[in-house]
Amino acid sequence: MNCRALTCLVLTALAGLLLPVAMLRAQDAVPATTAEKADDKKSEDKPADEAKPEAKKTEEPKKEEPKPAVAKPEEKKAEEPKADEKAPPSNGPLPGHSLHAEVFNEGPRQKAYLMPGMPKITFAVTSKNPEAIAFVHQGIGQIHGFWYYEAERSFRQAAALDKDCAIAYWGMALANMDNRDRGKKFMAECIKRKANAGEHEVMYIDALDAYLKAENNKKKERNEAYTKALEKILYKYPDDLEARSLLALQLWKNRDSGMPISSFLAIDALLDQVFHANPMHPAHHYRIHLWDYERHENALKSAALCGQTSPGIAHMWHMPGHIYSKARRYDDACFQQEASARTDHAHMMRDRVLPDQIHNFAHNNEWLIRNLIHTGRARDAVELAKNMTSLPRHPKFNTLEKSGSAQLGRARLWDSLAKFELWDELLALTETPYLDATEKEAEQQKRLRHIGHALYRQGEIAQADALLAQLQQQLDDLLEDQTAAATKAETKAKDDKKSAADVKKAVDAAKKTFDAKLTPLKKVVDELQGHQAVAGGDFKKGHELLKKVGNQDAGYLAWLQFKAGSVDEAIKAAQANVTARKNEVLPLLMLTEIQFLAGKQGDARKTFDELREISGQIDLSAPVFQRFAPIAKELGQAGDWRMVKQPKPDTGNRPTLNSLGPFRWAPSPALDWQLVDSAGKKHSLVDYRGKPVIVLFFLGHGCLHCAEQIKEFGKAHSQFAAAGIEIVAISSDDQAGLKSSIENYTDGPIPFPLLADSNLATFQSYRCFDDFEKLPLHGTFLVDGQGLVRWQDISFEPFKDTKFLLGESKRLLNQTMGSAEPKPVTNPMAAVERAAAAESGACEGVAAPYQSVGFVEFPKEVELGAVSAVAIGKNDEIYILQRGEVPLLAFDKDGKYLRGWGQGLFKVPHGLRIDKEGHIWTTDNGNHVLRQFNREGRLLLTFGQEGKGVGGELGFKSPDDLVIDSAGNFYVADAGNGRIVKLSPEGKYLTAWGKKGKGEGEFATAHGLAIDGKDRIYVADRGNKRVQIFDNAGKYVDSWTFGGNPFGLIVIGDELIATDGDVHKIYHLDPAGKTIASWGDPKTLLLPHLMDRDSRGRLYVSEVNGKRVQIFERK
Repeated sequence: MNCRALTCLVLTALAGLLLPVAMLRAQDAVPATTAEKADDKKSEDKPADEAKPEAKKTEEPKKEEPKPAVAKPEEKKAEEPKADEKAPPSNGPLPGHSLHAEVFNEGPRQKAYLMPGMPKITFAVTSKNPEAIAFVHQGIGQIHGFWYYEAERSFRQAAALDKDCAIAYWGMALANMDNRDRGKKFMAECIKRKANAGEHEVMYIDALDAYLKAENNKKKERNEAYTKALEKILYKYPDDLEARSLLALQLWKNRDSGMPISSFLAIDALLDQVFHANPMHPAHHYRIHLWDYERHENALKSAALCGQTSPGIAHMWHMPGHIYSKARRYDDACFQQEASARTDHAHMMRDRVLPDQIHNFAHNNEWLIRNLIHTGRARDAVELAKNMTSLPRHPKFNTLEKSGSAQLGRARLWDSLAKFELWDELLALTETPYLDATEKEAEQQKRLRHIGHALYRQGEIAQADALLAQLQQQLDDLLEDQTAAATKAETKAKDDKKSAADVKKAVDAAKKTFDAKLTPLKKVVDELQGHQAVAGGDFKKGHELLKKVGNQDAGYLAWLQFKAGSVDEAIKAAQANVTARKNEVLPLLMLTEIQFLAGKQGDARKTFDELREISGQIDLSAPVFQRFAPIAKELGQAGDWRMVKQPKPDTGNRPTLNSLGPFRWAPSPALDWQLVDSAGKKHSLVDYRGKPVIVLFFLGHGCLHCAEQIKEFGKAHSQFAAAGIEIVAISSDDQAGLKSSIENYTDGPIPFPLLADSNLATFQSYRCFDDFEKLPLHGTFLVDGQGLVRWQDISFEPFKDTKFLLGESKRLLNQTMGSAEPKPVTNPMAAVERAAAAESGACEGVAAPYQSVGFVEFPKEVELGAVSAVAIGKNDEIYILQRGEVPLLAFDKDGKYLRGWGQGLFKVPHGLRIDKEGHIWTTDNGNHVLRQFNREGRLLLTFGQEGKGVGGELGFKSPDDLVIDSAGNFYVADAGNGRIVKLSPEGKYLTAWGKKGKGEGEFATAHGLAIDGKDRIYVADRGNKRVQIFDNAGKYVDSWTFGGNPFGLIVIGDELIATDGDVHKIYHLDPAGKTIASWGDPKTLLLPHLMDRDSRGRLYVSEVNGKRVQIFERK
């Protein structure tokens, strides 16, 4: 970063503190529900690493409590119901509100589906509908996983299938047990149907009914009675594992009603009875909660099984992380928390749910980042923290003022960047939406503190001093204002003839009004003065100032002591930090470094050995580890000093993490629609491709609240337009109804289109529909220029906060959209973990022979278009052809960006190959030519007639791909001419074969090519849905059909891999052309195209719609 950029950065940072702009403060448009208030208590914003070593405790948040179903109003996957909407009576509920009761307004409105990965449950259900019974069982399993929102949905689905199933309504009430007002209303519906239930069910119903009806001021008595009622069920039905499990849960929960647990072992013995009958019962979750704050090691067996009992419930993967964190087994904690994150991400992307609508999501991911730091996974920690800060925000549940992804992700991003000494990246990110200026003063001061720290550590002293001087001036101004206020108060008190004591009180009160601003600002100034002293070589002063300020990394303070000459004290402090932070890599690294530099080689080698024992997941590319490399070499470990260790034998039968979901959340594609306006003109989502659009779903001209929403967005239309954002509104009315809406609008012409969706098909596809009552719902969506849904709100009430949505839209659209998987980090444990998983059988049922390991990470300064091809050089360099401003991009074998070129040359970049000399060959489908470049990007040759599609020996028409045989001859898929052209190594025309058609040797579109070890040419005959095979003279050999439409091909050994961009799949074919396996869907592969493979066996797949290159490894 140059000085000019740094100066701008400092001035921008100061402007952000003195005159906060850009980030609009989110307002709570709707009061939090009881359940929202009862949500998890998240870990503190202050990093645990900032505590003094002697006071350090194992990092974890406060105790979690079960949540009622309405904790987060996320919506779930809707099957396509028929649009037989029932119209409400004229004096009935408002549009979007339930016809049955207000209790149904909150909670799930889309139908449930039988989810994969739910626990197996046995429970008595009186119903003649097997599917209703299955949904009751699913709901109870979800209750065991504290997934109350989805449990309510499952029970509602059971009731929809069998309206007289009393236990389904009991389940809805149970899912709201801690939200008693709502639970009572469900129980009232249950009691109406109680006569339909069997004796076993009635005992459950009576127990919960009594609990919910009990007086509020008799909490202890209520819980005692419920406990006894559960016991009575077991007296009558001793084999009822669900009653036994719920009893164990209730005995644990009773502590919150003034009933301390008298015997933890007694509850544990009760759970043992459950596991004796069913070793994989989800009640392992309850054992973890039982021992979490008492004796964590007693829950290790359940920690190894909990997630596996319910692999589709993220919280069941998360909870073992509590136990492993307490045991300081951070690698195992990371597995559990990453499994939870991936399960959440898969669910959210599959069912189109915004991230912070999910219970426990932000808490799990921020804790995972802390544990990633402990294990040294620098890049993963940074990338996940960036993903958290980039997630969509909503005024109800995720803003910087709330403890959600925005706040926690930002806090962990600061931590990750500082811990791994990524100062350049920290400074760069403060100029992006990830760490930009905010209106939250405390957060803005933290931002300036980190900027100043990074500048001093980078040696940019002048810029850091300028920032410190400005902050000092602001502090001086506040002190001056405080003095003036105190003087004014003193004068007034004396004029009022107050006593000396009252005068002093008045003066103190006037001064105190400034404390809230003075105290944190003074700490920032003091801290930066400490870093200033260190930068100037005064390590003693720097250490004293930073220690006085507090909240500093103990390892860094020990290093300052060492630099100040207090060697013994430094080693003692570093050792105390290691003791307090057992099994964390960074404290051990710092102690090793100090011991080595102090000349204590034996001690350093011993500490280094201890570090290597837990080094398996360290990211050696981080600066803090690069700085350590010379010391590691001196200690006898040159190069990669990490140790590969086998997974521990007590962690259960673990699946591969990739099988659970992606590492990061990414938005889902918006579904296309084509609708007409009041004049009959057709509009479609495709019309807005390339530009963002707000899509409003409103409930017709008769909806008063909808009219208010249209009016608010009409007022804000010019502001959205200035930001480059279009608006379109879709109504549940027909065209006549649209005309009424237009006539009712009194502020002039409506400045955006109103479209008719009277059959509600688009409402349903966007899930703005109550599947249970067949009613449309209000919806608001931000769809970006790539056609991805970046923000949404679906509710029984319309979203009208245009100010918030405009600011949030700008924030989302201004940030680089990352992929769902990070760039892979070299991890020596990966192969061992995969082998162990395969051996254990954890991957049974997974047909795909390849697994995704990430994506090539594009530089943020490169504008991306559709990615059409990827090719691998002879030294495993990665070349990518894309349809953005810079078509050709080069990366080294580790994915580091090197250079880009080709601006202005291409019309439609398509194919890409590397020859034996390392030259880069491309096909330009739009300009009808082949081009050859050297490795530095210099254009060497052009074949064909630029801009003119011709045939014969003169050139090509829309060439799509090329391959090179063992003799150096070229074979070109000349798609526009329906043929394959063979050229000599010098580019001389040799022969051609094929024409447009469906017969042997004829092509619909000769699209992708591949070549095998015998120089046979494989042609993806796209359109004819087959692969044709020819010898190198053009003689027809064979034709394979496999159920797909091939786009790109690659031969690996004697097997063929084919992409199908129509259905977003990859097919794996054996030597006979038979499909071995297939994998992918529109969420995980976004139009897979051309491919290549590196020397390590990694498969690189370009994705046209995804604008990315995904990397796969053979399992």
